[in-house]
Amino acid sequence: MNWLPDLQNKRASKAAHAFLLHLNVADAVLRNERLESLAEHLVAQEPVRDATFIGFFNRGTGIQFATPEMEKLFLKFLELQFPVLEPGTNKNIAIQVFQRHRTDVAYMLSLFSKLLELSHSGEDKEFVKNLAEAFPGMEFPKDKTFFAAVIEYAETLAPPNSAEGEPPDRNALVTFLVWARNKRIERAGNFVIFIADSVVSVAPAMRSRTNGIVPIELPFPDVKERERVFTSLLAEHGNRVKIEVPPKTLSRISAGMTRRGIAQLICESAHLGLPITEKRVFEEKKRIIEVLSGGLLEVKRPLWGREVIGGLDIHKLYIGQIIEAMRRGDILAVPMGVLLCGPPGTGKTVFAEALAYEAGIQMLVLKNTRQMWVGSSERNLDFSLKLIIAHEPALVFVDEIDQQFQARGGMGDNTGVNQRMQGTLFEFMSNTAYRGKVLWIAASNRPDLLDPAMKREGRFDEKIPFFPPNAEERGAIVPALLRKLAIQAKEVELPFEYRVGESFLAEFGWSLHRHLKPGSGLVPCDPDLHSRKQGEADDEIGFTGAEIEAIIQKAYKLASAEGIPVAEEHLRRAEQGYIPTRDVAAYNWMTDLALLECNSEHFMPDRWRKRARVLRGQRSQPPSSGLSVSNL
Repeated sequence: MNWLPDLQNKRASKAAHAFLLHLNVADAVLRNERLESLAEHLVAQEPVRDATFIGFFNRGTGIQFATPEMEKLFLKFLELQFPVLEPGTNKNIAIQVFQRHRTDVAYMLSLFSKLLELSHSGEDKEFVKNLAEAFPGMEFPKDKTFFAAVIEYAETLAPPNSAEGEPPDRNALVTFLVWARNKRIERAGNFVIFIADSVVSVAPAMRSRTNGIVPIELPFPDVKERERVFTSLLAEHGNRVKIEVPPKTLSRISAGMTRRGIAQLICESAHLGLPITEKRVFEEKKRIIEVLSGGLLEVKRPLWGREVIGGLDIHKLYIGQIIEAMRRGDILAVPMGVLLCGPPGTGKTVFAEALAYEAGIQMLVLKNTRQMWVGSSERNLDFSLKLIIAHEPALVFVDEIDQQFQARGGMGDNTGVNQRMQGTLFEFMSNTAYRGKVLWIAASNRPDLLDPAMKREGRFDEKIPFFPPNAEERGAIVPALLRKLAIQAKEVELPFEYRVGESFLAEFGWSLHRHLKPGSGLVPCDPDLHSRKQGEADDEIGFTGAEIEAIIQKAYKLASAEGIPVAEEHLRRAEQGYIPTRDVAAYNWMTDLALLECNSEHFMPDRWRKRARVLRGQRSQPPSSGLSVSNL
């Protein structure tokens, strides 16, 4: 845990007296083989533990002290420091005000401002006298810290827009900045620690070192720390917990889990008598990460590799090249990112799943980053990027990326949130320190909408097009998808069998198409007009992998109703009754966009290269020609 020595060194060197702890602050901390809260940990460690008074504040509980005994001593000191009695009751006014207003932000700001300027130096004789009466028989070194303030949930006091927000937020922000620059506090040897769940959840001024507040990140536990937590807690529960996962595997697959999450898993297992399995660890981890990221990041557990991909031979070869480079540690041969372009249903998602599965790395899905509340989106993205780092090596998949990160100004953002988020993500994606550790895979039907900065080499080194399959590839897709369905059935412990002959596949693959007829749309193939020997017809529209998968699902339902394995007859019946709903014009347009985006002809089958060259030639015409992708 490097954050604590960092805090201690900066405090001891007097480099700063105001600190902002952020990120994994809600987690427990392991000390002496037991878990404790961050507040407990701070109180037990330098420099906080050395303070005479340690005051905490949050909006829920108000002003609290490290222990009840410390609060009693503080109230005694407060009574001596402000010995004014209330007329008629003879009760100390300062104590009455404290008890009445301890949850009030304005009162806390005023009280803590006074306490932070007090010191044991001996300059204030009245203060020294009162302190001696409050602590009889105790002597304090002149350089001892008198007051340490810990402001919890700082984002609720000085949120991102507090500089322009309501007066209470502005007052809190200004007071915090004054504390950070206050020379009296510095000379007194006192300090303040702000705690926030994210550095972007507080006002920008509080994140800037130039204002005197030093941000210190509390990371998620790494593999060694997770191993320590598992070892300590499992020892505590003894034989009441059965483990069905090797210890090394347990520490590895729990990447992204918090210490509290690990503790909950173990306690639940002990209480219910459930064994700790790889699947249970995954489910708990999935829940924790979705909560921590505000739903922005999802953990996926791919169940298949390239065996469920039919056709796409060049693409599958590229998967193998990436995996081999990662295994031999040749990070320079691993792309920073790969952009998968093409119409829906052509295999983009399964490409990413197969790559993660065969590489043996965690697959994370970055969901839509836009939310209606300013600040929460930035906070969630910040958390998600830190969770991604905690999982390295990891594959991050962004589906429909064009819906999230469009060209600047394209989303009508008046707050600047989208611009900042794109900038944050761009910086992370192009950070070469993560090459070979974080692999970005994004899928897009409309790459033309993406910000050009997002698509450049260094973020997406390869832009791979995906095309509708030809008859031969469709024949290969059918058995691949049957294998995929078998894997899915096994995962949920359902019986699944299929009996399909090799000779049937080629014929059936050819039949998986429709013909586009003016005025009628997509119509079934008439064998009298179009036979397999004639090759591909000009008006032939082949089914995509997603459409073929829908047909196989229908075939499975037919077979399941009969209580028999999926057979050729079920596939034929499902195909004959299938009605495609594809918008052919839009689909063809998306294919053209993929061709235009591709930066390597290596990924283009021969039948598509000529079309790509025509498109590039037309795109190179001057703007006055009126040409655009939409009318190519």
